[in-house]
Amino acid sequence: MGSDNHDFPDGDPYDEEESTDTVARRRWPLAVALVVVALAVVGGGIAVAANMGAAKPAPSAASTATEAAATASAAATTATPSPATAAPVAVTPSATSAPATDGTVSGVTNGRYVSASAGVSFNLPDRWTVEESTDRPADYPGTKIIVFNEARMQVAELYHGATGGVGGACGPGPYKMTELDTAPALDTPWAKARGVHFSYRVLDMRADGGAFDYQVGLVDNVSGQVKDSCMMFSFVSGAPKGTLSFADRTYQSQRNDDPIFNSLAEAEDYMRTPEYKKLKAMIVSLKMQD
Repeated sequence: MGSDNHDFPDGDPYDEEESTDTVARRRWPLAVALVVVALAVVGGGIAVAANMGAAKPAPSAASTATEAAATASAAATTATPSPATAAPVAVTPSATSAPATDGTVSGVTNGRYVSASAGVSFNLPDRWTVEESTDRPADYPGTKIIVFNEARMQVAELYHGATGGVGGACGPGPYKMTELDTAPALDTPWAKARGVHFSYRVLDMRADGGAFDYQVGLVDNVSGQVKDSCMMFSFVSGAPKGTLSFADRTYQSQRNDDPIFNSLAEAEDYMRTPEYKKLKAMIVSLKMQD
């Protein structure tokens, strides 16, 4: 992780310009020339919390993605993009969970992680852990919360605070974007006005030697537009402290190291995995101070 200002790339978020790219190993998507300043800032004073519930089955070995045949009659494949498959435990958002409060400490209570500094709370699956940091530059105050699964693999990141501009140049493209899943999220007035919702989208980059890049997380009525493009973002603007993101990734990596799917069937199969179900349930359970 770097030590930058959690800026988004400068410019219009949907500007698309030509650039030269190469095909990465293992069919990673074609390089997207995003001018992105990393959202992650790791510093001292990191708080660690875990939801240690009843013992669950240990994580299974990483599943092997099966290449789907390019025909309409292709059989559905099984794919898990993360290095480890989450234990088979379903987590359902609690309708009675209390929203985030103005408390002075962060931690897990009754299966719910509460962050006083971020002004948020969310259901934390059993044996998942978090690391929270507020070590930020003075001009960009905010809170970052990284979520790890049972295998200590990062599965999501939440950020609530000040950021820089959003946008950048990318190419080639555009590519076909498909939304495979969506759900309501956040019920505060500002969130409703911004059209905040959960979204699982894929970007078909095969035309230029890539694969299916994807993002799972919160979007608004701008970042969540489903239209052909050369890039995707998963964040919400207009939050109480500035910008809010709660997703597996907020933007596409310029290092071509994003997890990918080799077919749309694999992307659809991912929705049936325990990891996806727990990730979605955690994200849509988010509550915030208004």
